[in-house]
Amino acid sequence: MRDWANLFVERLIRAKLASPETIEGCSEKELVEIERKLGLKLPESYRRYMASLGKVSGDFLSECGMFYPDVLLNKERAQTLLENNTDFRLKDSDFVFVERYGYQFFYFETSDGNANPPVLRYSERSESPILLAKSFTEAMELALADHLAIIENPTAPIVSHFTD
Repeated sequence: MRDWANLFVERLIRAKLASPETIEGCSEKELVEIERKLGLKLPESYRRYMASLGKVSGDFLSECGMFYPDVLLNKERAQTLLENNTDFRLKDSDFVFVERYGYQFFYFETSDGNANPPVLRYSERSESPILLAKSFTEAMELALADHLAIIENPTAPIVSHFTD
């Protein structure tokens, strides 16, 4: 049986958001490097996503700071944003997998061993993070739904889960 990440890639290609030539995943060595440099163990759902789409994913979330090797800098950038805006602080075991334009980021907890952890979103407009999705895969599904809604009707007002 194919896993969620492979099916997700197929959906990106069918939606013309990517092609096989515009998709590149991370190697196992690169995933281990992320874990080693950040001192944590990545959840299985995120590892599978990164193994399929970790370096480039066509037009899908191409504006996000979520690709290797940039993802190695996301927590540092998120901490700077927090220091300038709120008393909230990330834990050592929090992993920031998306940083957007210096004003928001998305993260999950890694210490509990959850293979598909809940995703939280912080924006400079708030004092503390909010729950974006009950799982990493759900968060990616929301992002894809947002992207497809914009493509289907570019002039309609879309309430996005990934932007303010």
